[in-house]
Amino acid sequence: MDSQLIPLRNNCRLRRMPAVFTVLILLVSAGSSVFAQSVVSDHRVQAEWRFSGPDSVRATRTEGALEAGPDLAGVRFDLASGTDFVPIRLNTNCPPATPMDDFTASVTISASVPGISVALRMVLPRQPDPRTGKPLTTLIRGSSYGGSQVPEKLIVSGSPARIVSEVRRLRTELHQSDINAAEAYVDGVVLTAEIHRGTTIIEIGELLYGPVVKPKSTPAPVAPAAPVARVRIERDRCLVDGTAVFLRHVPDHGESAEFLRRLNVNAVWTPSSDDTTRAEQLQQNSLLVIATPPHPRFDPASFDVPVQGLPPLEQTEPLPDLWYLGTRIADDQQPHLLAWARELRSADRVLRRPLMADVLSAEGVAARQVDMVGISRPNIGTSETFGDGRNQSFLRRNQSAQMMFPWEWILTEPAPAVREWRQSLSMTAAHPEPEQILMQFASAISSGARGIGFWKTRSLESDDPHDSETAAVIELCGIYADILQPLLVDGRLDHHIIVRPEEHKADAGGRKSWTDEIFAGSQNRVSGYVATPTQPDAAVINCPGRSLILPVWWDTDSQFVPGRLYVAEATLTAAATETAAASQIFLSGVRGLRREPTAGGLKVRVTDFDQFAMIMVSADPEHRREMESRVHRHAQRAAELLTIIAKSKLQRTLTVSQQIADLSGTDDAVSQLLLQAQVAADLAQDRLQRGDLTEAESAAARCMRVAREVQRRHWQAAVSELTTPTAGPHTMNFVTLPDHWKLLHHMMRSDISPQLIPTGNFDNLRLLSQSDWQPVSSQPEHFHANADIVAEGAQGNHVLRLRAWRRQNTQSTSDSDGPTLMVQAPQLPADRGDVLEIKARISLGQSIRRSSNRPFFVFDSDLGPECAVCPDLNSTWTTIRVLRVASGNGPLQLWMGINGSAEIFVDDVEVTRRSAVVPGQTPIAEDTTDSRFQRNGSRVQGAGYTNRSLP
Repeated sequence: MDSQLIPLRNNCRLRRMPAVFTVLILLVSAGSSVFAQSVVSDHRVQAEWRFSGPDSVRATRTEGALEAGPDLAGVRFDLASGTDFVPIRLNTNCPPATPMDDFTASVTISASVPGISVALRMVLPRQPDPRTGKPLTTLIRGSSYGGSQVPEKLIVSGSPARIVSEVRRLRTELHQSDINAAEAYVDGVVLTAEIHRGTTIIEIGELLYGPVVKPKSTPAPVAPAAPVARVRIERDRCLVDGTAVFLRHVPDHGESAEFLRRLNVNAVWTPSSDDTTRAEQLQQNSLLVIATPPHPRFDPASFDVPVQGLPPLEQTEPLPDLWYLGTRIADDQQPHLLAWARELRSADRVLRRPLMADVLSAEGVAARQVDMVGISRPNIGTSETFGDGRNQSFLRRNQSAQMMFPWEWILTEPAPAVREWRQSLSMTAAHPEPEQILMQFASAISSGARGIGFWKTRSLESDDPHDSETAAVIELCGIYADILQPLLVDGRLDHHIIVRPEEHKADAGGRKSWTDEIFAGSQNRVSGYVATPTQPDAAVINCPGRSLILPVWWDTDSQFVPGRLYVAEATLTAAATETAAASQIFLSGVRGLRREPTAGGLKVRVTDFDQFAMIMVSADPEHRREMESRVHRHAQRAAELLTIIAKSKLQRTLTVSQQIADLSGTDDAVSQLLLQAQVAADLAQDRLQRGDLTEAESAAARCMRVAREVQRRHWQAAVSELTTPTAGPHTMNFVTLPDHWKLLHHMMRSDISPQLIPTGNFDNLRLLSQSDWQPVSSQPEHFHANADIVAEGAQGNHVLRLRAWRRQNTQSTSDSDGPTLMVQAPQLPADRGDVLEIKARISLGQSIRRSSNRPFFVFDSDLGPECAVCPDLNSTWTTIRVLRVASGNGPLQLWMGINGSAEIFVDDVEVTRRSAVVPGQTPIAEDTTDSRFQRNGSRVQGAGYTNRSLP
């Protein structure tokens, strides 16, 4: 049976057919029982094209004659977007039709951009969609617009062969082998496109659709499908609707869903699990919802049996995609965590949503019940370097065979104790540098993390320049993650290899012999992961058919103020097949590297090695083309972000440099460097406007690099007289350096109090119990530990001896190098703003082998252990000096102790006080606390901003 194509346009009508031919068709149809339920459609159809896309796109619809052809009637859409790569759809309903060999739909369009595709909307009435429970719908795609800006006809076929092909794809996507395609039909035409910043014009003309044979009028009802979770964890992969993703999430602080989507994250941790409106807003913007689940009531004496369990969560809490159970959960809270997780498993049997938690230790125990275990180590402004954090996370991951999906928090602001201390004294707020966020991102990837979260405690959708810069850096990290996503989700971290910067060659300008090459190849792998890394190395992530090599710079001080972290060229040796080649991935493009076979594999020369680099090794040219496509998708926005971040960093460096110059004098070298940075920033902006993305990326990186040199120069001058950078309260961040010079000026003008700890020389004590010195053993189940007073040599001088050593038959754990012994000093009287200067003599004993590089620490109750002073020690006496400012009226507490195993001697502890800093000598910072998310001691109210990690 033949049927005429139905032309659809605004106010379109059925084409006239010869009367005799029409009668013949009707007679044949009426006389044939075969077509009793498949009647040719003979009603008029009006094409009503509708826009479907995110709220950030402003769509204007106009009907009438089209510019592409004045005699062509249709509809025009003007789509204004503020961002790039925004997916949109234009839909129209059509008469339901049964697929057949000669069924086609064609539409004439003209557009200002290429890549617009036509598709048929197909309905499978007997197959429920596991994600919604409704009949499954999908698109059968056709041809695409070539971008000639003249009318083109796009065609899509609705043949049974296309149906079979689409069903095969659905089986793979949904992980279902029994897709029921019986009685499938098409009922609409869709135009799909990806638009970019600016205005996109799409003109739609004539639509032909047919031949139309009606499907059965009463398809069998679809059985309601059981709800299925969108997110599944399969070993170490996170699958969202069947697609593997690299998880990137942020806490929710009331930002618009469109803003959060622009941050390039794919999940948001919401304050409340029962805020359905917020959850729906996020999910409509393709964001996963992470929520803190309801908490059962437990007997305070035992977590074995709950006093009151949880109701079925698929009924009471259907919207969240993942459950988050707490942050920085300590070892002694593990029974609570595991009991809560067991109750959630029981109450969420239908959806079985994955569980997440961030733990301080015992990650292997947590992994028995928790699918995604966070192993974060905060290291901005602490004695722990980024390299130390990478090593510890890598070792924790390898020591726990049960931990399949490790992830890490990336700090975007200082430690809570530092932030609160500065707020209490109305001082300038500290802010991490963008490189410190990027280095944490690289460290997480280098340690084998399968996901990351960006920790923040307030909304970033503000006019504050620091917040805008932080948002830009998070978005940039998201671009890096999206470019590398296929390698990150399919790859496995194997090992780390040595990277050799060319500027560090032993015989610069000389030529290495073949024996040097062989020796270098045999010493290629990093081993031990105990010593603090001070040179770059590279993570090797192996994927099927290719490898990702991630060289990262490590140094000892970038957690305070980033250093230069750059070399024009470095070399490494990668294992590779004979036909493999290496490509270096930049944000503006992919550069092929010259093949240099060498002993041990392929010698790779990394160029413009700035903080970290990305190298792909593969023998398949298709892998490089795929990577080029992913880079091209983000190149424009990446160049914009780099330029924004570079200009913001330069402006901050100029401001702080001027403040320091007013306090400590002008540095001519700094002035020259700032001029170079300004020239680079101007060049980056100019090249960005010209569309030269490669040069824009290079100039922006050069601007940030020179600004880092200025910052490091100021910082080194400030810490030159301190024991460690943490020994001063204002030397752990670049922005706060002016406060350090103000503090020194104040100390020079103030009177010094008498010694506040008369027993600090230990000569008048025979036992610690005779004074207020109080020792505490932190890990008695793993370590012997004691603190006593002993005589030093024959002179009769008495000193405090601290000792800790591992018990026999106890295994090393992830927190073995944590505090094993602490001694609380007598309380120190202080008023708000008082400056306390702490001095002591420390030496390293020889009877116990130390298990960490810097085993001794000292900290105060204001800034806490994260800002502890950990000096380098040896067997001779070393004098340490620590400065602190009291945040309130009342006693200040001082602690000292040992990390891991060691023997430490302490003598001549002296604490003096200077009067409070005169008000107005330090800049006043506005209170940035978000009143919508206040602390609560028992429940997570604002994405968990409380020291209590569990309810």
